[in-house]
Amino acid sequence: MSPNQPQRILWFLAAFVTLVPARDARAIGIPAQRIAAEATVAALPEPLHAFFVQRLDGVVERTVEPDSVWPGSARTRQRDDWHFLILDAAAPSGDWAERLQAARRFPARAREAQQLFREHDVKNGGCLPWELDRLVTELADAFRAQDSHAIVRCTGYVIHFCADAADPFATSSHCAHAPATYDGLGAPLGDPWFAHRDAAQRVGWELFRRNAERYSEQLAPQDVRFDLRVENVPFTTVACMLHSFEQLEQMVAADRAALEQMGLLRGGELDRAGLAARLDEYYALLDARLGAMCVQNLRRSVRLAVSLIVTAWTRAGSPDPLVAPPPDVVDVAGSVPANDPPQARPDTAQAAPPAASPAARFVASRNSKVYHCSDCPHARRIGDANRVEYASCAEAEADGRRPCRTCRPDSTQQDGTGR
Repeated sequence: MSPNQPQRILWFLAAFVTLVPARDARAIGIPAQRIAAEATVAALPEPLHAFFVQRLDGVVERTVEPDSVWPGSARTRQRDDWHFLILDAAAPSGDWAERLQAARRFPARAREAQQLFREHDVKNGGCLPWELDRLVTELADAFRAQDSHAIVRCTGYVIHFCADAADPFATSSHCAHAPATYDGLGAPLGDPWFAHRDAAQRVGWELFRRNAERYSEQLAPQDVRFDLRVENVPFTTVACMLHSFEQLEQMVAADRAALEQMGLLRGGELDRAGLAARLDEYYALLDARLGAMCVQNLRRSVRLAVSLIVTAWTRAGSPDPLVAPPPDVVDVAGSVPANDPPQARPDTAQAAPPAASPAARFVASRNSKVYHCSDCPHARRIGDANRVEYASCAEAEADGRRPCRTCRPDSTQQDGTGR
């Protein structure tokens, strides 16, 4: 991927989404969704892994698509509620203990959830668990038909909504209000200040963007434990969202504490100019407080996504996935199907990774202590300006690097397989 590719992607999505209303609590953004997509593909068991690794760009493209393409489709324009679920709808007040108790009693059945929303006059309570259930059914049908285009499309959507499910800010009506949001920060998507406008954006968008490489490196595929078959998708999704909800207050408190420590929060109002001048300091503090929790939530989203993808494949009878296309045949699994608006397709496909020199079998980023095989999924995210190349593991380790836990470059060199 070229150094300017992420900026172009964000600019396009920002320009498009500002045309339609967005829910206030837009937390998990493109950086986290990309990490989730790459980590999910890396953690899938064979033969699914071999199938999806050949179509990684298409899966990533579909994962980041809903927030940009879906608002432009007549079928999905009004379905912003697919992305969240208000677990604390029955809480009698904003007290955290009462909200937590209400969330733990939230019903996983759609009818009971809708009845609860009506009883508490919640106009838009969200329907993420049941949308995921529908997507898993669609994915099973695609596996059954061995339709690679539909498989990639549905898989990307499943990963997107699993990332939403593991996002604490997608679980509560209070995340769009105090104490998560401060006065004067109503910046729309597309405004440079959007990424910093409230706790949900600062944590779910900018914190992930600044630490994407390091967070991604901590998601080793062998550490992702998943279910071979999920019998009740809504129940499993609500359980995932509840675990995330339990972290919401801690995340909001960490954001507030960092701002107060820097003297930027006075009387409930944020010193916007002061924060703008000290963003690096603020996000370093936030990473120290919440970095491990962000990785934990990413791992939770990957575990759910892998479980649901494997479940869909199992429901379809565990068919052999389609073989990878011959080298001279272009695989268009990531292309927009005929029923999607072509003009709304985001330019999110990853560019080919920078070509390494003939002697370079291993690469690293100047900003990381980890080195990778040149074809590792993490290596493709390193821009030309930050790319460091090595001819051997010994050379990389002599430079102070340690091996990536995903591609394990030290073991590939020892067994002579190469990459």
